[in-house]
Amino acid sequence: MIFLFDEQLSKHVAHALNILQERMNRRNKTGHKVQHVTDMFPRGASDTKIFKNFPKNGIFISLDLNQQRVPKERILIDQLKLSIIYFRSKQDLNFWKQARLFVNVWPDVLEFVDQQKQPFIKRYKPQEIRRLVK
Repeated sequence: MIFLFDEQLSKHVAHALNILQERMNRRNKTGHKVQHVTDMFPRGASDTKIFKNFPKNGIFISLDLNQQRVPKERILIDQLKLSIIYFRSKQDLNFWKQARLFVNVWPDVLEFVDQQKQPFIKRYKPQEIRRLVK
């Protein structure tokens, strides 16, 4: 399974998380991979282009809740049956806050994904994120 981090998230955090995930893959005999959207698409690629070329059984990780508000993107998400995990934050998630957030939440994300049938939309609320980045 590929977890694809949206462009507004740190590429370095995605790559570091992939290194940690590789170790877990060996131990748990799984094949999860964490990538950044710019590993697969040009910088600034539209969400529409990304969604239309999204990896099968991939999971999109994003801070961009506008995707659910823009009718064209919302319809495309539904039509393509995409799985997305949104992290809604009222605070600026700089590099170190993103690193803390994803290291802390990653085991929960994996557990949720393993128990969930695709497609799904999961939203982490601001209060959950605040607790995870302290």
